[in-house]
Amino acid sequence: MSGSSLARRYVAWIRRHTIAIIAVHLALLGGAIDLIAFHLPLFADFSYLLPQDAPAVRDLRRLEARVKANDTALAVITAPSPSERAAAVHELAEAIRTLPPVLVEQVIDDDAEARAFFKAHRHLYVPLADLEAASAALERRIKAAKLAANPLFVQFDDPAPEADHDKRQLDELRTKRREAESQLDRPSNVSSDGRIAMIQIRTRFRPTDAGLGQQLLTRLHALRAKVIAAHPGVQIGFTGGVISAVAEHDAIFKGMVLSSAIT
Repeated sequence: MSGSSLARRYVAWIRRHTIAIIAVHLALLGGAIDLIAFHLPLFADFSYLLPQDAPAVRDLRRLEARVKANDTALAVITAPSPSERAAAVHELAEAIRTLPPVLVEQVIDDDAEARAFFKAHRHLYVPLADLEAASAALERRIKAAKLAANPLFVQFDDPAPEADHDKRQLDELRTKRREAESQLDRPSNVSSDGRIAMIQIRTRFRPTDAGLGQQLLTRLHALRAKVIAAHPGVQIGFTGGVISAVAEHDAIFKGMVLSSAIT
């Protein structure tokens, strides 16, 4: 059979089955789109750019199994008044604590325990230079006080200028101590005016697990809607590594789909 005859038969076959051929192609295209959109996993971790049996990747997997590599999401709450902020923070934090353990490991809406620990051990965190300066100044002032209390001691020279300097230095150190202690008296996650607060949400999954990250973000958006409905003047936003990972995953996915469609 000649090539021209075979080509004519092929063209004739295509003409007879044009609708079936188009339907099969559309079905294959729909199946491919479904696989890409809903079933094809996308690994955003840079380690997946290398073969998974590479020594560096195997070492990384062993290290990840030994060291926690979780991430943190932050919820920022802004309210017209401190009382509304406190109520919104409490409701949102309690709602987040009810999320599945596979998503949330810990919710921190108050650092009272940490502040109490630091306040009880505050003297251990004083810089060494400040301790040495205070010790030297106190030693000189004690020596000067002993001489002044001695009835047999007569001061013929002018008072040493170091006395005023030591007094100013000790006053500055006392001021620094009072300021540091005052910071421990109020939560560090609440603004000075009490209208803005932050909640830390520590996750159980890896930072590059965009699937669980999207699930967490969807749940957080639903909880935010409920809190805002109960407190109309409150604004809540989310940020952190989890939100960034989900945004990067979506950007990569959309770019891949767009480039595939254009191609």
